[in-house]
Amino acid sequence: MPFDRHRMWRVLVDALERMPDGVLEERADWVQLRTPSSSHPGHNAVMHAELGDDEADARIDAVVAEHLARGSGLRWVVDEGSRPADLAARLEARGLQLLGRGMGMIRGVDPPPYPEPPAGGRIVQATADDCDRIGESTSAGWQRPPGFGHTAAAWARRAFASGKDDLLFWLAYDGDELVGSCTLRVLPGVGYLQGACVLPRARGRGFYRALTWARIAELHRRGIERVVIWADPTTSGPVALAMGFQPVAEAAFYEIRAPGT
Repeated sequence: MPFDRHRMWRVLVDALERMPDGVLEERADWVQLRTPSSSHPGHNAVMHAELGDDEADARIDAVVAEHLARGSGLRWVVDEGSRPADLAARLEARGLQLLGRGMGMIRGVDPPPYPEPPAGGRIVQATADDCDRIGESTSAGWQRPPGFGHTAAAWARRAFASGKDDLLFWLAYDGDELVGSCTLRVLPGVGYLQGACVLPRARGRGFYRALTWARIAELHRRGIERVVIWADPTTSGPVALAMGFQPVAEAAFYEIRAPGT
């Protein structure tokens, strides 16, 4: 079965972290995750919306008001099937900011051998003892406030505590210095590369590629034949293209944070 735009978008939905009280409302024209116990936009997201021109403003206003009223942020994915055509502009007019654009890309999982990490570098699969390091590298790599890293560390702790093996993490070291990290979400029949970041001072040396190859090696070990990524067209996208990933879909990601968060 070909991996078309719909299946690439579906990876985003299937990879959502579902908290115990998370409820996914899913129809052909509307897909939304609500999580009353969490204020994080990743737990409260409109993943797809097809709205009529005459109803779009009122629907957006209602969704934003619902989340802000309970102190929650909101993420909204504008994919190629979203409607109306000016949905992104309507979101921006209501305070949602562009978080980033993504290219959904796919390639086959190669067998070994794989390229070595850069000289002096090493890639280590993270354990439950590394959650703070995952958070530290995430906030530093994406140059975000410490709270961003605390959220990433808490996500990793929940993954390890679950006892499942469908969410894995790796750390990149330059000698003894932590310079990056990444995540692999294992979905049925496909691996999803999430959240790779490299600290600015270590970029351009091959650490991002090494983190990618480490995850591909794990997928090969599991017998999974395809790997996908949603890559930023200006940063990780060109690297992924050079590594043989092929573009399939595009989307834009908007977000609004609750006051004080």
